[in-house]
Amino acid sequence: MNELDKLLARLDDPHRALKYMNQEDQCRTACSELIVKSLIPGTQQILRFNTAGEPVKPHINLHEVFFNISHDSDIVVVASHPHVAVGVDIMKIQPPPSGDISDFLNNLRSIFHHSEWEYITASDKGGVLARFYHIWTGKEAVLKCIGTGLYTELDSVKVDITDHIGSVLHACVSVVGFDMEHFSCIIYNHCVPGYTIAVCCGPASQCDPSWLYSWRPNDASEQIPDKVEFIFLDTI
Repeated sequence: MNELDKLLARLDDPHRALKYMNQEDQCRTACSELIVKSLIPGTQQILRFNTAGEPVKPHINLHEVFFNISHDSDIVVVASHPHVAVGVDIMKIQPPPSGDISDFLNNLRSIFHHSEWEYITASDKGGVLARFYHIWTGKEAVLKCIGTGLYTELDSVKVDITDHIGSVLHACVSVVGFDMEHFSCIIYNHCVPGYTIAVCCGPASQCDPSWLYSWRPNDASEQIPDKVEFIFLDTI
């Protein structure tokens, strides 16, 4: 039995991991689910559908813990908190396949607000790509936190970097149609060398109700936490 088979054997339902054709993707998916099970004792199954059978943000039915998963290349990240909704995104910082950063950014110009575009392009050529990933991961973490994912257009999300202390950036966020006043977003630049990680958190009551109210913990808090715990794992 190889290492992947050993991982799959530990899952309650290995079929989701096996939907991926690439073995590395199968490995990342299996690892992410095993991390959640280790973080949250008693986890039996990670649910991905609401009571109407519609796909939603992964959750654990009636369990008093919020969590979110992201993976890219050989890194898996899980963010969790017992009382507030969380979303996490990780991306490897790498140039586009064409190698032309200017063309790459210009093709995506329409999804960025004016302040986001100013932030990205204010850096020299070497820093533009890193700043792009700051905003991009921030947007994805926000949408994962509120439960809509990429069903919501990225240009409806605004991420404004407010301060930058060392490798940690803080941002104010907004989403069309959502009250984001009490949400926060933290972006970790090279916390894992070569990667950007964004974590968003906020009150569960302001998240998308299509997935939230079928399982929301009774004691879900409306307060922004001082800290969201997250761990990462090198899977390769």
